Amino acid sequence: MRLAPLSAGKFALIGNGLHLLPTPALTRPVRVIQLLPTLQRRGIEKVVCDIALALNGNGFEIDVCCEKTMGPLENILIENRIGVFCLKEKSPRDMAAALRLLSVLRHGRYDIAHLHCAPATSYLIPVLRLARVPRVICTIHGLPSLPSPPAAHAKVLIGSFLAGLVSGSVDWTYACSEAALSSHRRLGWKSRGSSVVYNGIDLEEFSSGTDKAAAKAALGLPSDKTVIGAVGSLCAEKGHEHLIRAFASIRDRLPDASLLLVGSGPDEKLLARLAQALGCGERVHFVAERADIAECVHAMDVFAFPSLSEGFGLALAEAMACGVPVVASAVGGVPELVTDGLSGLLVPAGSSEALAGAILRLIENPDLAGGLARTALRRVTESFSVKRMTNQVRDLYTGLLPNRQQFRALTQRGEFRESKI
Repeated sequence: MRLAPLSAGKFALIGNGLHLLPTPALTRPVRVIQLLPTLQRRGIEKVVCDIALALNGNGFEIDVCCEKTMGPLENILIENRIGVFCLKEKSPRDMAAALRLLSVLRHGRYDIAHLHCAPATSYLIPVLRLARVPRVICTIHGLPSLPSPPAAHAKVLIGSFLAGLVSGSVDWTYACSEAALSSHRRLGWKSRGSSVVYNGIDLEEFSSGTDKAAAKAALGLPSDKTVIGAVGSLCAEKGHEHLIRAFASIRDRLPDASLLLVGSGPDEKLLARLAQALGCGERVHFVAERADIAECVHAMDVFAFPSLSEGFGLALAEAMACGVPVVASAVGGVPELVTDGLSGLLVPAGSSEALAGAILRLIENPDLAGGLARTALRRVTESFSVKRMTNQVRDLYTGLLPNRQQFRALTQRGEFRESKI
C-alpha cells in the first residue's frame, strides 16, 4: 500500500489504523553513488575524491564506482570508510558491466546517482533509471570531442540525437565552466535543470610555502637556472607538442633553461623523440604522475598550460594557488579562470610562437610575473577552493531531495514500499 504524505513525518495509515514509522528510515543520511571512469590521480578523479571526502559522514553516505579500472585514489577512499566499486568495463556498451552496475545500485538503495562520465554513449543513465534511483545528476568536465572524418557530419548528428535522448531524464546537469555547459547544449544536451560549479582545489596543500631552490634540487634540476613546467596527461589534446617546440626556440635566448613535464600518457615516447629531434632532449625532463604535485609546481618559474581543448584546467588552478605565474591557451573554460594581463597571459591554442613569446615575457619581466602571480592567487582563493565547490554540491544534493525525510517509507514485510519523491 502506498503511504500518504505525512505532515509530521511520524505516522502512516496502514490497513485500518495509524502506525508509527520507525525513526531510522526518516533520519538516515542521504545515500549517494558517484560514478567516474577510473581512480587514477587526474583532474576528474581528484574532484570526485574531494567531494566524497568532504561530504561522507556529514549527512551523506558516499560510495564511489569506477567504470574501467581502479587507481591510487582507491586506498584514500577506503581508508576514509567510503565504499568503492569497479565495473571493469570493456566498452561503452558492455552488458556485463551494466549488470554489475544494476546489482550495485539495487543493493545500495541510493537517493542520488552522480555521474562524472560521458553517459550519452554508454549504458549508465538507462541502468540508473531501471534501478529506480530517485535523482540523477551529471557533471560535465570537458568540451565535447568532435568526431573525425569520414562521415563526421553524420557522427555529430547521431551524437546529438543520443545526447538529447538520454539527457532528458537527467534531473540536474552542472558543468565545470560556462564554456563546457554551453558547448554541450549546442550539441543537444538537455536536462531538467543546469548550473555551473567550478572545480575546487585544496588551497592549503598548494599555497604552503616551499623554497624554490630546494624544490628544484629535489627533482635533480639546477637550483639557479630557469625551469618552465607543465602538469597534465601526455596526450594530444593537452598540447605538449607545441610547448616542446616553444621551449626549443626559448633555448636560443636561455640555453640553460629546463622544461619539466609532470604526468604520463600515450604520447610520452613521441614527445621525447620530438625533443631529441629539436635538439633539446637533454633539457626536457619527464616526471611520472605523483602525489606531491605541489612540490613539482613550486620548482617552476613559469607554468605553461598549452591545452587545445579544456573544460576548466584544474592543474592551471593549482599552479595559480602555488604562486607561479602562468601562460595558458585561450580555449574552453580557461578564460573564466585566467584574465589575460591580470592573472596570467593567454595565447592562441596551438601557436608555439605565441607560447614562447609569452613565457619569455614573464621570465624577462619578474615584476610583471610577480604581479600576475599575486592576482592569480587571490582569484583562486576567492573562487576556486574545495570548500566552495563541495558546499555547492552539498546544496545541490539537498535541494534535489527537499522532502526525502518526509516522504520516504520503509520496506518491511511487504507492508511498506518506497513512495515517489
